[in-house]
Amino acid sequence: RWEFQAAVGMLFGIFVWLVDFQLLARGYFPWLLSVPQFLQIVWHAVFLGLPMALLFTAAERRRTPVAEPTP
Repeated sequence: RWEFQAAVGMLFGIFVWLVDFQLLARGYFPWLLSVPQFLQIVWHAVFLGLPMALLFTAAERRRTPVAEPTP
């Protein structure tokens, strides 16, 4: 289901923003916090998480199931 994967991917993008900007940038790169944070959340969700999720969904659809051996 691509809708679910897209939502999970966007949440992953938000998680990456959280780690990058709210944890690492506060200590090591404080000038990154001067940019609008809401815009950064949207960019991470839409341009990082969403394409990754859709690529993953497409790869899963192309994958052929492996037949398990019968005992």
